[in-house]
Amino acid sequence: MTATAAPAFLTFPVQVEDGRERIETSAAIVREIPLEVFLDGRRMGTIACSGLHPEELAVGFLRAEGLLEDRRELTQVETAAGGRIVRVYRRGKTSPPAVAPDRRTIGSSGARGLGIAGFPAPLHEIDLAVTPAQVLTLMDTLLNGSAIHNQTHGTHCSALATPEGIVVLREDIGRHNTLDMLGGHMFLNDIPGHGRILLTTGRVSAEIVQKVWRLGVPILVSHSAPTSRALELLAEAGITLIGFVRGGRMNLYTEGKRVIR
Repeated sequence: MTATAAPAFLTFPVQVEDGRERIETSAAIVREIPLEVFLDGRRMGTIACSGLHPEELAVGFLRAEGLLEDRRELTQVETAAGGRIVRVYRRGKTSPPAVAPDRRTIGSSGARGLGIAGFPAPLHEIDLAVTPAQVLTLMDTLLNGSAIHNQTHGTHCSALATPEGIVVLREDIGRHNTLDMLGGHMFLNDIPGHGRILLTTGRVSAEIVQKVWRLGVPILVSHSAPTSRALELLAEAGITLIGFVRGGRMNLYTEGKRVIR
């Protein structure tokens, strides 16, 4: 497997206007590219992304759509065209699945929508606890570790963590992409979801909950807030949502029993 060395952001000239004067300067702008994802030779779609961690993003996307289920069936993941193409191959697959149009384009924050992945059993019984102090520390670490956002203010950031600290952090132009990157990282490294926490800077929509549920992660922490449909799914999934974590406070939306003092 190979990784791309593409820059996280580019520098462009801008004019800064404050009502009194206009100054010629430059600004860091997050990179956006189309990433083409192929499975067993068939093009499954094109994802608008930053170009970072393309293999994780492609594998995580395919996993979230139910097209990859067992790490042992994966035989090869390769990048091409400077990290703009990822090809994924499975063992014993001579023809690709008959789903998804060949020219589907997926926006960075848009729904994926193949709709063939099911859900695991609800996670109500997973025994994992976190304290409010740990949640605040994790969120501070996430925000301070968002290096590309702090340069460009143009990305979302998500991280896989334990109560003791962040394990891996990913940034991208779309919050869906960051979760797929983490899902790909977990898949490629055989990391189970139980005993883990997912943190994100983005809004928690129904599709975000679906991704977290499929990863088997019992606690989701967000700097932002959820939608009503997300809350319905969270309750069904048995996932703890700790949202609007900022200013030393947080909202416990579902399964608050996992937050202990």
